[in-house]
Amino acid sequence: MCWIIVLVLLSFTSPSIAADCDCTIFPFKPDPPCFDICTAKYLAVATASELETVAGIDSNIAQLIASIPENQRPPTLEGYRQFLSEMQFEDLKDTLLRLSGKIFQEIRRGATERGKNIY
Repeated sequence: MCWIIVLVLLSFTSPSIAADCDCTIFPFKPDPPCFDICTAKYLAVATASELETVAGIDSNIAQLIASIPENQRPPTLEGYRQFLSEMQFEDLKDTLLRLSGKIFQEIRRGATERGKNIY
């Protein structure tokens, strides 16, 4: 019974945590959870070309991410584990951790030009 109450409470708090992340300001704070949430937003709107050339993500990983249907793209970075091998996921995460705010800004600019906003 106690676990059910905890799960119900967590289901109500998760959206409010996501709402507190301003993904237009780098670094993404508070971390956790904002790095996980914001990087997923950027992965969801970037093209395969942007992931490769702008972010420096391995081309095979970039193609896999870009091939995920928009309505199935995970809301968190951790959610990409289901689409990638463990090695690919770790490579992706390591690459994202090394990116600067300027890179995220460039991806956001490209997404905005395509009518996809990140907030």
